[in-house]
Amino acid sequence: MRCIKKTAVIIAILVFSARCFYTQGIDIRQKSGHNSSYAVLDIRSPQSAADVYINNVHRGTTPLVIEEMLPGYYNLRIEKKGFYAEYAEYLFESGNSYKIIGELKQITGSLYIRLNESADSLYVDGKKIGPPFRCFSLGKQSEHDDSSTPDNRERHITVTEGEHEIEVKKFGKQSAAAKVYVFRETEVTLDLHLQDADFELTSFSASKKRFNPYNPGTLGVCRFDFSVSAPGEGIPEVYDADSRLVYRGVPQAFTAENGSCIWDGRDEHGKILEKGIYTVYLQVRGNGNTEFTQSKPLTVTLDTDMTVPLALFSAGGLSAGLVPSIRLMPKGSLYSACTGGADFTLHTGFTSAPVFLGFAYTPLDFLEVSCAAGTEIYAGGTPPLIVQAAAKAAGKAGFFRYGAVLGASYSSGKALSAFNEGLVHAGILLGAATGPVYIGAAEQVYFGQAGGGFIPFSGTLKTGLSCSFQKGFFAAHLSAALYSAFTDADIRGFSSIHTGAELCVLIPKSMWMPGAGLYYRHNAKGSGEISFRIGCAVYHGNGLFAPPM
Repeated sequence: MRCIKKTAVIIAILVFSARCFYTQGIDIRQKSGHNSSYAVLDIRSPQSAADVYINNVHRGTTPLVIEEMLPGYYNLRIEKKGFYAEYAEYLFESGNSYKIIGELKQITGSLYIRLNESADSLYVDGKKIGPPFRCFSLGKQSEHDDSSTPDNRERHITVTEGEHEIEVKKFGKQSAAAKVYVFRETEVTLDLHLQDADFELTSFSASKKRFNPYNPGTLGVCRFDFSVSAPGEGIPEVYDADSRLVYRGVPQAFTAENGSCIWDGRDEHGKILEKGIYTVYLQVRGNGNTEFTQSKPLTVTLDTDMTVPLALFSAGGLSAGLVPSIRLMPKGSLYSACTGGADFTLHTGFTSAPVFLGFAYTPLDFLEVSCAAGTEIYAGGTPPLIVQAAAKAAGKAGFFRYGAVLGASYSSGKALSAFNEGLVHAGILLGAATGPVYIGAAEQVYFGQAGGGFIPFSGTLKTGLSCSFQKGFFAAHLSAALYSAFTDADIRGFSSIHTGAELCVLIPKSMWMPGAGLYYRHNAKGSGEISFRIGCAVYHGNGLFAPPM
């Protein structure tokens, strides 16, 4: 029995050897089953676009499928520039499929970098390599010393064969750079020396051109970013239109290349300055210098009329409940929010759960464009796809506000939520602002019904009133809307009335605003419906605040 087993093993080895002379670096897997006089080759490699040669004839690049390969012995070669070529000689049989994977090994060499002092970062061909490293007292140790003492270590990296540009950077030092050619399977040692850099303010910019210091949190401040080449200190100074110094900050030490400082629109006594144009300078000096150098001037406008409404959204953009808000964000601002909720009737219980993702943008001082997409989840039906879009224009004269809104929506099915109102709508907006209180009114006309058809001269009139109170990080909204159905023959005096209350809170030191609302709808038949929704919005854009560096 043992003799038979040994004989079987020997026969199997001989059969395999007859089919495969060698497969250096190439994995060939055979799968039989198709009825053909040809072999099928599926040739792949982790490295895309590797060249494939069969019997020294170029057949294409990976991934490559050859469906009509005559059976027989073939020499297979897969190669790509910068990688070692891989070879195989194999017997391909008719009626079989072969999955061939060529694992190409990159051609590399070794590079040892030694510095005269610690460094912050290492760049190879413009790309930052690994974590910051502290190195290396030159000449104290050999290339292969494994000492873990920070001042005596050397940085070893593997690079591809060829010429490379090496650069080492450290704050307060001039960049040390060199070009070096690394041959395959060789080791190259590179010595670099860091030298002290002269102090220089290389950049100075403002995160926004105008802001309202009465806005909460980061919405009510301006950040100034700067870059320096070496350690030192700086002092921000603000001058009014008459070149009088109105604010001087505390000295700030430069301990890194990039830094920033904040101005909240107040003078040195903490009083908010009057609206107008102000000039900001950064007085800087390097360590060891006694004289300050003044930066280029930056102009910033304090605009106390530029408010940022803390509100959720509806089909008409940013709104107080179901009443579109005539207050717009500053030009260039972007608003995005996600909301979800549930609707319940007082008699039958749960009806639907709307979920929406909305955006609003102010390309001009007087224009807001918005869109929203979402669905409604309810029992016994397929959730529809709902898309809403609107454009809102607004102007002001003193404390009085006026404007108009135009919008459209689409729904792939029946929509039940109170926030899905019509296929096409238009309206006029009026309002007045006094301190933290804003009163708004809207008269809108809706044609068609979400998920239904469009019928000319038939729709709904909507009369809405809202009252908003916004101060600091908080905003509260009360709203009421009366809906009256109409046709070309008459107007029904009362179809339904909607009321709502919302609370929005801007998280301090952030641009995130969670919000929640509770709503009640009563129709002419006497039935009522309660709805609630929660959501979270984020404000961003050059008109509001640029994120910290």
